Amino acid sequence: MGDQDLLDCVIIGAGPAGLTAAIYLARFRRRFVVIESGGSRAAWIPRSRNHPGFPEGVNGKALLSRMRKQAEKYGTDIRTGRVERLVPLKSGFRIETGDETFRARKVILATGVIDNAPEIPGLERGVEKGLVRICPICDGYEVTGCSVGVIGRDDHCAREAIFIRTWSSDVTFIHVGAEPLPKALAADLHKAGVDIIESAVPAVEIQKRRITAFDFGGGREAQLRRRLLRARRHAARPTRRPGGRQA
Repeated sequence: MGDQDLLDCVIIGAGPAGLTAAIYLARFRRRFVVIESGGSRAAWIPRSRNHPGFPEGVNGKALLSRMRKQAEKYGTDIRTGRVERLVPLKSGFRIETGDETFRARKVILATGVIDNAPEIPGLERGVEKGLVRICPICDGYEVTGCSVGVIGRDDHCAREAIFIRTWSSDVTFIHVGAEPLPKALAADLHKAGVDIIESAVPAVEIQKRRITAFDFGGGREAQLRRRLLRARRHAARPTRRPGGRQA
């Protein structure tokens, strides 16, 4: 490849962040491409009500479609693929997908995050209906006055359950971790007015606008109008680290 093939930038990811970067770079008249796998987490959102400019909320897929159309209006080149290698070079980076190779002075990693969701049958349908929420920062307001269950494995998730008390006085932390909750953490939850269920959740049953979570370990079922799923999340990334090492 010659210098004429050297791009100014490659953007990895075409979610809201990647498409925002694309809009700006296109208007700056830079030479770049966007590489996306088609798995933006934003597509899960049934309706986001905290995105500026949409007072009535906006569906995640509709938001992505609008942003993509805006980026393409200015000539953005969006390729479908998955980056497998990102190799540092003197002139920048070599970016390799399964089918194509690019060289660019800069790379923007807009890969987003991946939720480590528990394997619960019916969970995805709950997300589609807006009954299971994944981000308490984004969606906490929507559970105002509702009975809320927070599913999680560790102390971070337990702290999120306490945080949800900002909007609801009826919060239950459903602990699905392998180890029992530490006594000090359980005490903090009780002090904050958060109930605790320590057991696996075999299934999520949706009844109109309500979720029934069966807790076979405790021999009871909890009926909740909303459920917030809080699992550890990690940044999405290419399957190989810079230099070609396996991630």
